[in-house]
Amino acid sequence: MASFDIITVVGLAYRKTWSEIGYLVPMAAIPFLVKLACFTALSTFIKSDSLWFTAIILLPAFFLEGWLLSHWARTVMTGTHRWPFRPSGDDDQDMMELQSRGNGVMAGTIAYVLINFLIAGYYAFLLPYFPENMDPQNADPRFAVVGVIMMTTALLLFRFLWLYIPLSANLPLGEILKKLEPTRLTFHMIGVWLVCAVPAFLALQLLGEALLGISGQAEGNAFVDTGFLIFRLIIDMIKNLICTAGMAYVFLALFKTNKA
Repeated sequence: MASFDIITVVGLAYRKTWSEIGYLVPMAAIPFLVKLACFTALSTFIKSDSLWFTAIILLPAFFLEGWLLSHWARTVMTGTHRWPFRPSGDDDQDMMELQSRGNGVMAGTIAYVLINFLIAGYYAFLLPYFPENMDPQNADPRFAVVGVIMMTTALLLFRFLWLYIPLSANLPLGEILKKLEPTRLTFHMIGVWLVCAVPAFLALQLLGEALLGISGQAEGNAFVDTGFLIFRLIIDMIKNLICTAGMAYVFLALFKTNKA
C-alpha cells in the first residue's frame, strides 16, 4: 500500500482549492442553484420521509454536482484539465482530448450519482430497524447488533465512496479496486476526510447558533430558514470540493507505486 501523510495531503487540498477559487466559482454556479432549487422544493412543497423519494428529487443535483466534482478531480489529478475546453487548433488532438475528458467526466458523474443512491438505499434499508423516539438506555439488544453491523459496513465501504475520483481521470476500475484492497487504507482515508470536512461542520454549527441568537426563534422564520439553507449548501459544496481534492491527492499517491 502506498503511504501518504494525511496533513500533507490535506494541506495540498486546501491550497489547491483556494488557489483555484476563481476557476471553481463559475463552474459551481449552476450545480449550486439546481441543488438549492431541489432542497427548496423538498422543504417547501414536498413533505416526505422516504429517503428513496428524497434521492429521486435530488437526482438533478446529484448529476450536476457529480459533473462539477469530476471536472475538479481531473484538474487535480492531471494538472492540465481545465473547463471549458479550449481547442488547440489541432483537430485530431482536440478530438482525442474531448473523447478522453468526455469519457472521464461521464464515468465520474455516473459513479457519483450511483454512490449517492446506494447511500440512500443503505440508510433506507437499515433505519426502519430503529424505532422512533428510541431510548438508548432501554434499547433492545437487537438494535445494538444492527447498529454495530451498520457502523462496521460503513467503515469497510468508506474507501469505495470516492471511486468517482479516479474514474473521472480515466483510470481502469480493476486497477482502482486493486489499489483499494488493503482494509487499513480506510483509516488513512477517513483521517483525510475528517480534516477536510470538520471545519465545514463547525462553521455550520456556529452559524446555526448565531442565527438562533439573532432571530430569537429560527424555526418558522422563512428569512432565517432560507439564509441558513443557502449558507449550508455553500459550505457543503466547499466541503465536497476540498474533500474531492484531498482524495484526489490520495489516489495520486496510491498510483505512484507499483505495490497493490
